[in-house]
Amino acid sequence: MEKFEVIFDEIEENKDYENVIMKVLEKCYEVEKLSDSKLSICITLTTPDNIRRLNNEHRNVDYATDVLSFPV
Repeated sequence: MEKFEVIFDEIEENKDYENVIMKVLEKCYEVEKLSDSKLSICITLTTPDNIRRLNNEHRNVDYATDVLSFPV
């Protein structure tokens, strides 16, 4: 199982963004001493329309937000 995954959903893939995100996640795992844990994080970069749809489906909020997170 991968510790981190970056998904580009309906937007062009960008290796620079992906590399920065991976470095940040690696540092977070290191600082929080999670390197040996089974914790897995997936980050999806997508369009405002998709964020709005997900907000509406899961939170009954009919607008786009900058970040959408779900509890484990």
